[in-house]
Amino acid sequence: MLPSMADEVRTAGRDLSALRIDRDAPRRGAAGRLLAVLLLALGGAAGVAAWDRFLRTPRLPEVETAVVRRVGPADAGALLSAGGYLLPDKKANVSSKAFGRLEWLGFEVGSRVVKDQVLARLANADLAASVEEAKVAVADGERELTRWRAIVDSAMEARERLDRAQTVLDLARARLKSAEAALEYTLIRAPFAGVIVRKGAEIGETLGPAAGSGAGSAGSALCTLIDPDSIEMVADVNEANIAKLREGQPAEIVADALPDRRYAGTIRQIVPTADRQKGVVQVKVRLLDRDAALLPEMAARATFLRAGATAGAAKRVLAPKAALRERGGRRFLLLVEAGRVRFAPVETGPEGEDGVEIVSGLAGGEVAVVGGDPVEEGAAVRIREKK
Repeated sequence: MLPSMADEVRTAGRDLSALRIDRDAPRRGAAGRLLAVLLLALGGAAGVAAWDRFLRTPRLPEVETAVVRRVGPADAGALLSAGGYLLPDKKANVSSKAFGRLEWLGFEVGSRVVKDQVLARLANADLAASVEEAKVAVADGERELTRWRAIVDSAMEARERLDRAQTVLDLARARLKSAEAALEYTLIRAPFAGVIVRKGAEIGETLGPAAGSGAGSAGSALCTLIDPDSIEMVADVNEANIAKLREGQPAEIVADALPDRRYAGTIRQIVPTADRQKGVVQVKVRLLDRDAALLPEMAARATFLRAGATAGAAKRVLAPKAALRERGGRRFLLLVEAGRVRFAPVETGPEGEDGVEIVSGLAGGEVAVVGGDPVEEGAAVRIREKK
Protein backbone atom coordinates (compact mmCIF):
# COMPACT_ATOMS: atom_id res chain seq x y z
CA MET A 1 0.00 0.00 0.00
CA LEU A 2 1.43 3.39 -1.02
CA PRO A 3 1.83 6.09 1.72
CA SER A 4 -0.61 8.91 1.69
CA MET A 5 0.28 12.55 1.19
CA ALA A 6 -0.43 13.30 4.90
CA ASP A 7 2.16 10.74 6.00
CA GLU A 8 4.75 12.29 3.73
CA VAL A 9 4.09 15.75 5.20
CA ARG A 10 4.54 14.46 8.81
CA THR A 11 7.77 12.67 7.92
CA ALA A 12 9.17 15.77 6.28
CA GLY A 13 8.26 17.80 9.38
CA ARG A 14 10.21 15.47 11.61
CA ASP A 15 13.25 15.64 9.41
CA LEU A 16 13.20 19.46 9.31
CA SER A 17 12.92 19.69 13.13
CA ALA A 18 16.08 17.68 13.47
CA LEU A 19 17.92 20.35 11.50
CA ARG A 20 16.82 23.19 13.88
CA ILE A 21 19.71 24.95 15.78
CA ASP A 22 19.51 24.97 19.60
CA ARG A 23 20.79 28.44 20.49
CA ASP A 24 20.91 27.67 24.32
CA ALA A 25 23.40 24.77 24.01
CA PRO A 26 26.56 26.87 23.54
CA ARG A 27 25.74 28.89 26.59
CA ARG A 28 25.54 25.75 28.80
CA GLY A 29 28.89 24.39 27.52
CA ALA A 30 30.67 27.69 28.15
CA ALA A 31 29.46 27.79 31.74
CA GLY A 32 30.83 24.24 32.36
CA ARG A 33 34.17 25.12 30.89
CA LEU A 34 34.32 28.29 32.98
CA LEU A 35 33.59 26.29 36.18
CA ALA A 36 36.31 23.75 35.36
CA VAL A 37 38.84 26.52 34.76
CA LEU A 38 37.91 28.14 38.06
CA LEU A 39 38.37 24.84 39.99
CA LEU A 40 41.75 24.25 38.39
CA ALA A 41 42.83 27.75 39.31
CA LEU A 42 41.82 27.27 42.92
CA GLY A 43 43.59 23.91 43.10
CA GLY A 44 46.70 25.37 41.63
CA ALA A 45 46.70 28.23 44.12
CA ALA A 46 46.37 25.76 47.03
CA GLY A 47 49.24 23.66 45.69
CA VAL A 48 51.43 26.71 45.30
CA ALA A 49 50.64 27.77 48.86
CA ALA A 50 51.43 24.28 50.22
CA TRP A 51 54.71 24.16 48.33
CA ASP A 52 55.59 27.61 49.59
CA ARG A 53 54.95 26.50 53.17
CA PHE A 54 57.11 23.42 52.58
CA LEU A 55 59.92 25.56 51.27
CA ARG A 56 59.63 27.98 54.14
CA THR A 57 59.59 25.20 56.86
CA PRO A 58 63.20 24.54 58.01
CA ARG A 59 64.39 20.93 57.58
CA LEU A 60 65.45 19.25 60.83
CA PRO A 61 69.07 18.11 60.79
CA GLU A 62 69.56 14.37 60.83
CA VAL A 63 72.03 12.83 63.25
CA GLU A 64 73.41 9.36 63.86
CA THR A 65 73.36 8.18 67.47
CA ALA A 66 74.76 5.47 69.72
CA VAL A 67 74.02 4.49 73.32
CA VAL A 68 76.51 5.16 76.11
CA ARG A 69 77.07 1.78 77.76
CA ARG A 70 77.55 0.81 81.40
CA VAL A 71 79.63 -2.34 81.59
CA GLY A 72 81.40 -4.41 84.22
CA PRO A 73 84.73 -6.17 84.08
CA ALA A 74 82.99 -9.50 83.45
CA ASP A 75 81.81 -8.22 80.07
CA ALA A 76 85.40 -8.34 78.88
CA GLY A 77 86.72 -11.31 80.89
CA ALA A 78 83.74 -13.68 80.95
CA LEU A 79 84.47 -17.32 80.26
CA LEU A 80 80.99 -18.74 80.87
CA SER A 81 78.02 -18.12 83.13
CA ALA A 82 75.51 -20.27 84.97
CA GLY A 83 72.40 -19.76 87.06
CA GLY A 84 71.75 -21.00 90.55
CA TYR A 85 70.86 -19.91 94.08
CA LEU A 86 72.41 -18.33 97.14
CA LEU A 87 72.49 -21.04 99.80
CA PRO A 88 74.07 -21.26 103.27
CA ASP A 89 76.77 -23.90 103.60
CA LYS A 90 76.03 -24.07 107.35
CA LYS A 91 72.37 -24.84 108.03
CA ALA A 92 70.52 -26.89 110.66
CA ASN A 93 66.93 -27.92 111.34
CA VAL A 94 66.94 -27.66 115.13
CA SER A 95 64.76 -30.11 117.08
CA SER A 96 64.48 -31.41 120.63
CA LYS A 97 66.27 -34.48 121.96
CA ALA A 98 63.20 -35.69 123.89
CA PHE A 99 59.45 -35.84 123.40
CA GLY A 100 57.44 -33.26 125.27
CA ARG A 101 55.08 -30.30 125.18
CA LEU A 102 56.61 -26.98 124.13
CA GLU A 103 56.37 -24.69 127.15
CA TRP A 104 58.53 -21.66 126.25
CA LEU A 105 59.94 -20.04 123.10
CA GLY A 106 62.85 -17.61 123.17
CA PHE A 107 63.14 -16.50 119.54
CA GLU A 108 61.34 -15.13 116.51
CA VAL A 109 62.08 -15.48 112.82
CA GLY A 110 65.07 -13.25 112.12
CA SER A 111 66.49 -13.51 115.65
CA ARG A 112 70.27 -13.67 115.90
CA VAL A 113 71.47 -16.28 118.37
CA VAL A 114 74.81 -17.43 119.76
CA LYS A 115 76.13 -20.94 120.16
CA ASP A 116 74.43 -22.93 122.97
CA GLN A 117 71.78 -20.24 123.55
CA VAL A 118 68.51 -21.75 124.82
CA LEU A 119 65.92 -21.37 122.06
CA ALA A 120 63.01 -23.19 123.68
CA ARG A 121 62.00 -25.37 126.62
CA LEU A 122 59.76 -28.40 126.97
CA ALA A 123 57.61 -28.96 130.04
CA ASN A 124 60.08 -30.33 132.63
CA ALA A 125 58.76 -29.78 136.18
CA ASP A 126 58.96 -33.51 136.99
CA LEU A 127 62.53 -33.76 135.70
CA ALA A 128 63.58 -30.68 137.66
CA ALA A 129 62.19 -32.35 140.80
CA SER A 130 64.17 -35.51 140.01
CA VAL A 131 67.34 -33.46 139.82
CA GLU A 132 66.70 -31.91 143.21
CA GLU A 133 66.01 -35.34 144.68
CA ALA A 134 69.23 -36.69 143.24
CA LYS A 135 71.18 -33.75 144.69
CA VAL A 136 69.80 -34.55 148.15
CA ALA A 137 70.83 -38.18 147.74
CA VAL A 138 74.36 -37.15 146.80
CA ALA A 139 74.64 -34.82 149.78
CA ASP A 140 73.45 -37.58 152.10
CA GLY A 141 75.93 -40.03 150.60
CA GLU A 142 78.78 -37.60 151.09
CA ARG A 143 77.89 -37.21 154.77
CA GLU A 144 77.68 -40.98 155.25
CA LEU A 145 81.04 -41.47 153.60
CA THR A 146 82.65 -38.84 155.83
CA ARG A 147 81.20 -40.48 158.96
CA TRP A 148 82.27 -43.99 158.05
CA ARG A 149 85.75 -42.81 157.13
CA ALA A 150 86.19 -41.47 160.68
CA ILE A 151 84.90 -44.71 162.17
CA VAL A 152 87.14 -46.87 160.00
CA ASP A 153 90.16 -44.71 160.71
CA SER A 154 89.60 -45.24 164.43
CA ALA A 155 89.63 -49.01 163.81
CA MET A 156 86.12 -49.37 165.12
CA GLU A 157 84.82 -50.85 161.83
CA ALA A 158 86.29 -52.82 159.00
CA ARG A 159 87.40 -51.21 155.76
CA GLU A 160 84.58 -52.97 153.97
CA ARG A 161 82.01 -50.64 155.56
CA LEU A 162 83.76 -47.59 154.13
CA ASP A 163 83.79 -49.13 150.64
CA ARG A 164 80.06 -49.75 150.86
CA ALA A 165 79.44 -46.06 151.72
CA GLN A 166 81.60 -45.02 148.75
CA THR A 167 79.54 -47.19 146.43
CA VAL A 168 76.28 -45.65 147.67
CA LEU A 169 77.69 -42.16 147.02
CA ASP A 170 78.86 -43.11 143.51
CA LEU A 171 75.40 -44.41 142.62
CA ALA A 172 73.79 -41.20 143.92
CA ARG A 173 76.11 -39.11 141.80
CA ALA A 174 75.36 -41.22 138.72
CA ARG A 175 71.61 -40.79 139.28
CA LEU A 176 72.15 -37.01 139.57
CA LYS A 177 73.98 -36.92 136.24
CA SER A 178 71.20 -38.93 134.61
CA ALA A 179 68.53 -36.61 136.02
CA GLU A 180 70.45 -33.53 134.90
CA ALA A 181 70.87 -35.00 131.40
CA ALA A 182 67.13 -35.70 131.17
CA LEU A 183 66.42 -32.13 132.26
CA GLU A 184 68.93 -30.76 129.74
CA TYR A 185 67.16 -32.67 126.94
CA THR A 186 64.12 -30.47 127.54
CA LEU A 187 66.20 -27.37 126.74
CA ILE A 188 66.65 -26.82 122.99
CA ARG A 189 69.90 -24.96 122.29
CA ALA A 190 71.43 -23.36 119.20
CA PRO A 191 74.11 -25.67 117.74
CA PHE A 192 76.03 -22.67 116.33
CA ALA A 193 75.75 -18.90 116.07
CA GLY A 194 73.47 -17.69 113.31
CA VAL A 195 70.05 -16.39 112.32
CA ILE A 196 66.65 -18.10 112.69
CA VAL A 197 65.03 -18.19 109.22
CA ARG A 198 62.08 -20.47 109.96
CA LYS A 199 59.89 -21.33 112.96
CA GLY A 200 58.22 -24.74 112.91
CA ALA A 201 56.34 -24.97 116.21
CA GLU A 202 54.32 -22.91 118.67
CA ILE A 203 53.84 -23.10 122.44
CA GLY A 204 51.59 -26.02 123.40
CA GLU A 205 52.63 -28.29 120.54
CA THR A 206 54.33 -31.62 121.15
CA LEU A 207 57.86 -31.96 119.84
CA GLY A 208 60.19 -34.89 119.46
CA PRO A 209 63.53 -35.77 117.88
CA ALA A 210 63.57 -35.21 114.11
CA ALA A 211 64.98 -37.97 111.93
CA GLY A 212 67.77 -36.69 109.70
CA SER A 213 68.84 -33.15 108.94
CA GLY A 214 67.63 -32.62 105.37
CA ALA A 215 64.57 -30.90 103.95
CA GLY A 216 62.35 -33.79 105.04
CA SER A 217 63.06 -33.15 108.70
CA ALA A 218 62.23 -29.44 108.56
CA GLY A 219 58.53 -30.10 109.12
CA SER A 220 59.14 -31.71 112.53
CA ALA A 221 61.85 -29.28 113.62
CA LEU A 222 61.48 -26.43 116.06
CA CYS A 223 63.25 -24.00 113.71
CA THR A 224 65.79 -23.65 110.92
CA LEU A 225 69.07 -21.95 111.75
CA ILE A 226 71.66 -20.72 109.24
CA ASP A 227 75.03 -19.07 109.48
CA PRO A 228 74.74 -15.98 107.22
CA ASP A 229 78.52 -15.80 106.90
CA SER A 230 78.45 -19.15 105.12
CA ILE A 231 76.11 -18.05 102.30
CA GLU A 232 77.60 -18.93 98.93
CA MET A 233 76.49 -19.19 95.32
CA VAL A 234 75.64 -22.70 94.16
CA ALA A 235 75.64 -22.67 90.36
CA ASP A 236 74.43 -25.41 88.03
CA VAL A 237 77.08 -25.63 85.30
CA ASN A 238 76.45 -27.65 82.17
CA GLU A 239 78.59 -30.76 82.37
CA ALA A 240 79.99 -30.01 78.90
CA ASN A 241 81.62 -26.84 80.30
CA ILE A 242 82.86 -28.12 83.65
CA ALA A 243 86.37 -28.79 82.28
CA LYS A 244 86.81 -25.02 81.81
CA LEU A 245 86.58 -24.38 85.57
CA ARG A 246 88.94 -25.01 88.47
CA GLU A 247 88.96 -24.32 92.21
CA GLY A 248 90.13 -20.81 93.09
CA GLN A 249 89.02 -19.38 89.73
CA PRO A 250 87.57 -15.82 89.99
CA ALA A 251 83.87 -15.28 89.46
CA GLU A 252 81.34 -12.49 89.62
CA ILE A 253 77.87 -12.97 91.11
CA VAL A 254 74.72 -10.97 90.36
CA ALA A 255 71.50 -11.67 92.26
CA ASP A 256 68.30 -11.39 90.21
CA ALA A 257 66.82 -9.12 92.89
CA LEU A 258 69.87 -6.79 92.80
CA PRO A 259 70.84 -6.46 89.12
CA ASP A 260 72.96 -3.34 89.67
CA ARG A 261 75.23 -4.93 92.27
CA ARG A 262 78.10 -7.25 91.47
CA TYR A 263 79.93 -9.36 94.03
CA ALA A 264 83.38 -10.86 93.79
CA GLY A 265 83.83 -14.56 94.39
CA THR A 266 86.06 -17.57 93.85
CA ILE A 267 85.22 -21.19 93.16
CA ARG A 268 85.36 -23.01 96.49
CA GLN A 269 84.37 -26.47 95.32
CA ILE A 270 83.37 -28.34 92.21
CA VAL A 271 81.06 -31.07 93.51
CA PRO A 272 82.54 -34.38 92.29
CA THR A 273 79.32 -35.75 90.82
CA ALA A 274 76.87 -34.81 88.10
CA ASP A 275 73.08 -34.69 88.07
CA ARG A 276 72.25 -37.05 85.23
CA GLN A 277 68.67 -35.82 84.97
CA LYS A 278 69.67 -32.17 84.52
CA GLY A 279 73.06 -32.77 82.94
CA VAL A 280 74.75 -30.28 85.30
CA VAL A 281 77.48 -30.21 87.91
CA GLN A 282 77.12 -28.04 91.01
CA VAL A 283 79.85 -25.46 91.53
CA LYS A 284 80.06 -23.66 94.90
CA VAL A 285 81.34 -20.09 94.76
CA ARG A 286 82.56 -18.35 97.91
CA LEU A 287 81.44 -14.70 98.19
CA LEU A 288 84.32 -12.39 99.05
CA ASP A 289 82.32 -9.21 99.70
CA ARG A 290 78.88 -10.38 100.77
CA ASP A 291 76.57 -7.84 102.40
CA ALA A 292 73.21 -7.94 104.20
CA ALA A 293 71.31 -7.40 100.94
CA LEU A 294 72.00 -10.99 99.85
CA LEU A 295 69.49 -13.41 101.36
CA PRO A 296 69.33 -17.21 101.35
CA GLU A 297 67.42 -18.86 98.49
CA MET A 298 67.78 -15.81 96.19
CA ALA A 299 68.18 -16.66 92.52
CA ALA A 300 71.51 -15.50 91.13
CA ARG A 301 73.87 -15.86 88.21
CA ALA A 302 77.59 -16.51 88.38
CA THR A 303 79.95 -15.36 85.64
CA PHE A 304 83.23 -17.26 85.71
CA LEU A 305 86.17 -15.11 84.59
CA ARG A 306 89.36 -15.74 82.71
CA ALA A 307 92.70 -15.48 84.46
CA GLY A 308 93.64 -11.87 85.16
CA ALA A 309 90.07 -10.52 85.14
CA THR A 310 88.98 -8.60 88.23
CA ALA A 311 85.73 -9.71 89.85
CA GLY A 312 83.37 -7.46 91.73
CA ALA A 313 84.80 -4.15 90.51
CA ALA A 314 82.44 -1.27 89.86
CA LYS A 315 80.85 -0.88 86.46
CA ARG A 316 82.45 1.47 83.95
CA VAL A 317 80.72 3.93 81.63
CA LEU A 318 81.93 3.61 78.02
CA ALA A 319 81.10 6.10 75.28
CA PRO A 320 81.73 5.54 71.55
CA LYS A 321 84.91 7.21 70.34
CA ALA A 322 82.95 9.07 67.65
CA ALA A 323 80.76 10.69 70.29
CA LEU A 324 83.61 12.44 72.09
CA ARG A 325 84.17 16.10 71.12
CA GLU A 326 86.54 18.78 72.32
CA ARG A 327 86.33 22.56 72.36
CA GLY A 328 88.48 25.02 74.25
CA GLY A 329 90.32 22.22 76.03
CA ARG A 330 87.06 20.79 77.38
CA ARG A 331 85.71 17.40 76.38
CA PHE A 332 82.00 16.89 75.94
CA LEU A 333 79.29 14.84 74.25
CA LEU A 334 76.15 15.96 72.49
CA LEU A 335 73.19 13.99 73.84
CA VAL A 336 69.75 13.69 72.26
CA GLU A 337 66.95 14.09 74.78
CA ALA A 338 63.29 14.56 73.82
CA GLY A 339 64.30 15.37 70.23
CA ARG A 340 66.78 18.10 71.18
CA VAL A 341 70.53 18.27 71.61
CA ARG A 342 72.06 18.76 75.06
CA PHE A 343 75.67 19.66 75.82
CA ALA A 344 77.22 17.24 78.37
CA PRO A 345 80.75 17.99 79.66
CA VAL A 346 82.64 14.88 80.78
CA GLU A 347 85.88 13.70 82.31
CA THR A 348 87.44 10.81 80.45
CA GLY A 349 89.64 7.90 81.41
CA PRO A 350 91.49 5.26 79.42
CA GLU A 351 90.57 4.73 75.78
CA GLY A 352 90.30 1.25 74.30
CA GLU A 353 88.91 -0.61 71.34
CA ASP A 354 85.51 -0.80 73.02
CA GLY A 355 85.25 2.98 73.57
CA VAL A 356 86.32 5.79 75.87
CA GLU A 357 85.81 5.43 79.62
CA ILE A 358 83.76 8.27 81.13
CA VAL A 359 84.96 8.96 84.66
CA SER A 360 82.28 11.56 85.45
CA GLY A 361 79.43 13.34 83.70
CA LEU A 362 77.41 10.36 82.47
CA ALA A 363 75.68 7.44 84.16
CA GLY A 364 75.18 5.16 81.17
CA GLY A 365 72.17 4.66 78.93
CA GLU A 366 72.32 8.14 77.32
CA VAL A 367 71.90 8.57 73.56
CA ALA A 368 74.92 10.41 72.09
CA VAL A 369 75.42 12.00 68.67
CA VAL A 370 78.14 10.18 66.71
CA GLY A 371 77.61 11.59 63.21
CA GLY A 372 75.26 13.22 60.73
CA ASP A 373 74.51 16.90 60.17
CA PRO A 374 76.31 19.57 62.23
CA VAL A 375 74.27 20.52 65.30
CA GLU A 376 74.55 22.79 68.30
CA GLU A 377 73.13 22.69 71.80
CA GLY A 378 69.35 23.09 71.98
CA ALA A 379 68.79 22.28 68.31
CA ALA A 380 65.85 20.08 67.37
CA VAL A 381 67.06 17.04 65.44
CA ARG A 382 65.81 13.93 63.81
CA ILE A 383 67.57 10.63 64.42
CA ARG A 384 68.65 8.99 61.19
CA GLU A 385 67.32 5.48 60.82
CA LYS A 386 69.99 2.83 60.68
CA LYS A 387 70.04 0.80 57.49
